[in-house]
Amino acid sequence: MDPKLYKAAADGNIDALHMFDDISYQLTPKGNRVLHIAAQFGQVELINKIRIQCSSLLSLLQQPNKKGHTPLRLAAREGHLTAVKNLITAAKQLQGGAAVCKVMLKMSNEEGDTALHEAVRYHHSEVVKLLIEEDTEFSYVANSEGNTPLYKLLTGDSETWCRLS
Repeated sequence: MDPKLYKAAADGNIDALHMFDDISYQLTPKGNRVLHIAAQFGQVELINKIRIQCSSLLSLLQQPNKKGHTPLRLAAREGHLTAVKNLITAAKQLQGGAAVCKVMLKMSNEEGDTALHEAVRYHHSEVVKLLIEEDTEFSYVANSEGNTPLYKLLTGDSETWCRLS
């Protein structure tokens, strides 16, 4: 990926993106695409633009980088609630919406962590609430260490647990 494209995506500079051809397929050395970068940096307007204009949105939403992180997982890890909401909305608006969304929510990285695991680990209570509301039965899936998000929540930071109550 061109470093100028990366900076434009990280900064949410939508106007600068027009200088590049077919931005949805350009990769960073870590395997991130523009949607990964926009999600990681909470660039909601850019996420919305990609959602509206990209014909391959399904593959972008579900495309993991080299570590198995999807755009949703990156946004959840960083606590970008609005970005998480927009990615979920984007999935729901695709053909097969609810099913596409559930697949995206359940995608895990190399360690078996989902977006919910990440939100719990980094104490983003509003993101945790949203992800649980989107798929109430999914909070019980264990990662490679055998930990479910619910277990991590209950055995981890009690302050996060209190904010969920």
